[in-house]
Amino acid sequence: VRQYRYPVDQITYELPGGVIDKGEDPKMAAIREMQEETGFYSDEVSFLCQLCPNPAINDNTAYFFLAKNAVLGEKKNFDEF
Repeated sequence: VRQYRYPVDQITYELPGGVIDKGEDPKMAAIREMQEETGFYSDEVSFLCQLCPNPAINDNTAYFFLAKNAVLGEKKNFDEF
């Protein structure tokens, strides 16, 4: 995902991602977030790893998945602000 980030005053490239809804499977969240943020969809999504990206200051967990043979589907579907 290419987007402007105010704190560094530049356009950055980042992995698409987001929040896992309560009770949602991390893999399904990854598929949903990929479609929402990029417009792409894949039926070939594999778990890569799970880690704590900021253990010194947060207790969050990040899940990483690999999507193969992704195809452009519907338009992007960004969250409302």
